Amino acid sequence: MTSASREDILVDRQWNKTLRDAIPVAFVNTVLEMLKHPCLKYSWIQYIPSSVHDSFFQPVPTSITKLLRRRRVLLDEAGQVCLPSNLV
Repeated sequence: MTSASREDILVDRQWNKTLRDAIPVAFVNTVLEMLKHPCLKYSWIQYIPSSVHDSFFQPVPTSITKLLRRRRVLLDEAGQVCLPSNLV
């Protein structure tokens, strides 16, 4: 991912773009696994990135949010996993 000096990501490499674009799916899959764990099912939300400082990774937080909106990832009062749009 980085140059020989390891100072910066090689942003023009398709492999690096592919890896970056896989981060949101990997994040959501991890959330789904965390929801199965009695302690972790309440703590995953703190790891949602709100912003990044590196322009190469700018699309990641938005993509994660878009994916999470379409998945049953939030618990209601009864402990059922729901879509975020179904909760108040």
